[in-house]
This record gives sequence, structure tokens and C-alpha cells, in this order.
Amino acid sequence: MKLEQSTTSTTPPAQPRKKRSLFYAFTKSSTSTAENEVNEYLALDEIPFESDPYAWCNDRKEKFPVLSQLARKKLGIRVASTPSERLFSDVGNLLTVERTRMKPELFSRVMFLKRNGHHFSSIHPHLKK
Repeated sequence: MKLEQSTTSTTPPAQPRKKRSLFYAFTKSSTSTAENEVNEYLALDEIPFESDPYAWCNDRKEKFPVLSQLARKKLGIRVASTPSERLFSDVGNLLTVERTRMKPELFSRVMFLKRNGHHFSSIHPHLKK
């Protein structure tokens, strides 16, 4: 009985994708095109304060492709509940059955220090700014 040798080709590991910078679109397109686009945008009249900047950019995405791409990235609303979840967790850890008689003012102060104490070196001397 003869065993066949299998040939396996090893492919190099994939390089991790680099995170694109905010101004990637400007480096991707020609500098003169991006520069002309910015100059043309700066020459426009200001939009009314009450108007929606996202809609304004979306309506002009053909005229300002680089700037509209930048606006879509930076004007988008981030939907993350992590900070509020941390706050509710801290509240639950502080307000226990043993501490039901804590006055609201003291509770507010303790929560403030819990969430912002790292900014004060007198509270946490081991932390540096």
C-alpha cells in the first residue's frame, strides 16, 4: 500500500486592515480635485441654522463627493448605550438595600465622584492626568 503525499500551499497570513483616517478621501482623490471642492464649498453662502446639515450634504453629494463622504462619516449619530449602561450599573451597585436611607443629595455627590473622580488627583493620587 502506497500513501500519497498531499501538497499543501501555505498562504501568508492576511494583513490586518488599516483604519482609514478622517481625510482618506482627500488622499485617494487627486489633490487638485479635493482642493477645488473645498474652495467651491467655502465660496457658498452659509446654510440657515435651522436646516439639517446631513440632508444638505446628501442633496449635494454629486457636486461635493469628497466632502459629502466626510460629512456622512462625521455627521452620523453613534448609537451606543455603553456609557448609560455603565451609569445604571454604578447606580445599582451604590443604591443597595443597606443604603436605602441615603439622601438624594449625598447619592448625587457620591455618583458624581464615582464617575468623575479620576479627574481629581486629591481623590485618586495614584492616577496622573
